[in-house]
Amino acid sequence: MEETQLINEAKEAAMNTIVQADRSAHDKVERATEEAKEKAEIKAREAKERAEREAQEAMVLAEREVEEARVRAQKEAEDAKEAAKEGKQSLKEFKESCNKAIKQADLMLKERAEREARDAKERAGREARDAKERAGREAKDAMERAKLEAKEAREKAERERKELKEESNREIKERKKEAKRAVKLLKVKAGKGNGSMSREIINKEVEGIWERMRREDQEARERFQKADKEAKERAEREVVEAKERADREGKEAREKAEREAQEAMERANRGAKDAKERAQKEFEEAKMRITKEIREAESKAERQAQEAKTAKDVVVKKLAEEAVMDKRKKEAQEARDKGQKRIEEAWEKAQIEIEDAKKRAEQEAHAAKEMAQRELQEVITQTATVGTEELVGTRLYKGMVDILITSPASYHQITELQEHLRKIQDLRLVLVRGTDEGGNKIIVSAGKPMPLLDILSRIPIAEQVTGKAKTIQIELRSG
Repeated sequence: MEETQLINEAKEAAMNTIVQADRSAHDKVERATEEAKEKAEIKAREAKERAEREAQEAMVLAEREVEEARVRAQKEAEDAKEAAKEGKQSLKEFKESCNKAIKQADLMLKERAEREARDAKERAGREARDAKERAGREAKDAMERAKLEAKEAREKAERERKELKEESNREIKERKKEAKRAVKLLKVKAGKGNGSMSREIINKEVEGIWERMRREDQEARERFQKADKEAKERAEREVVEAKERADREGKEAREKAEREAQEAMERANRGAKDAKERAQKEFEEAKMRITKEIREAESKAERQAQEAKTAKDVVVKKLAEEAVMDKRKKEAQEARDKGQKRIEEAWEKAQIEIEDAKKRAEQEAHAAKEMAQRELQEVITQTATVGTEELVGTRLYKGMVDILITSPASYHQITELQEHLRKIQDLRLVLVRGTDEGGNKIIVSAGKPMPLLDILSRIPIAEQVTGKAKTIQIELRSG
């Protein structure tokens, strides 16, 4: 009955966890979708407003520049030569600054690539160390299991030998009793008989009975010795097999650790190579972009010089004004196109964020389901393999567990209880807080199944410890 209750409690807790995980995942997906849509709408609206402002400003600027161009035309003609000279100097300075920027970008990208490569190697080293430590632990666990199996095999063989010996002794005693009864019966018959011939026959029968008893006794001893020998050989075989299995598991663990270390080093090398290639590619792109800007600046300087030379001509000035107007209109159209492009990019980015948020929420929900199902399976397996009385006395807990302090407790007692909890291996202290009823609650996380009721009852300040599925109640000693 207790076993069924424990299984039902575990199933109920697991199903609650799964339902909560589903509900939480659905809420996260909904929130992420709404937030992403809101962000996309805001970005789109801002991009549209910015595009409209830029277009309006471009039109106003175009009109103002056309008006100013009429006034500025003569002055530009006079300043053309000086401007051309200054333009050459500025172009030279621009080229020098661009070359300096290229060198700085090259140096910065190389340093970043080296840093990423160094980080990748350090990460690979840590992964290799972790793999080796894990392999050592697994090999040690395998050896401990082998020792335990060998011990159990020897104990089993000793029990079988003892039982066989007891059975053999019982058979010998029974046969002796039967032989004594037969001898006694024959002696009684001999006493009633008349003549020496009957006594001789009876004596031969008695001798035959004793001879048969000794032979059966010898056969029983031989059977016992043979069974004893077979039990010892079987125990030795089981010990050897356990040792071989432990050696094999240790070897497999070491080989696995070596493979993981090798894979980590290969990942680190690939990461370093990718970082270098990425840095080189970024450097080439930056260099091409700066070179293009230099060419555009040279072309612009040449156009400005040519326009300045022909600025005196009225027709040319009119054409220049119209060109400026066309240019501004074109810039306004480009601003609109740019705004539309920004809107589209913002929407595409929002869609990507929505999909990413959905995937993350689904992955979290899937992970929560799997964890709940594993915990449920562990409880069912433990209940099936452990006796009901033993299970009730040593209930196993894993994952998040609430510890409610039912008795009034001082700050010193709460602190002392926390210190005891921190000393428990594979148990992590998560949170300490008060309850709505004015009591205290301590939330812990068990890294593996452990009998928390038995462990907590051994704490010196614990008076009484009770519990069920994911909650333990503890009453502290007064004083």
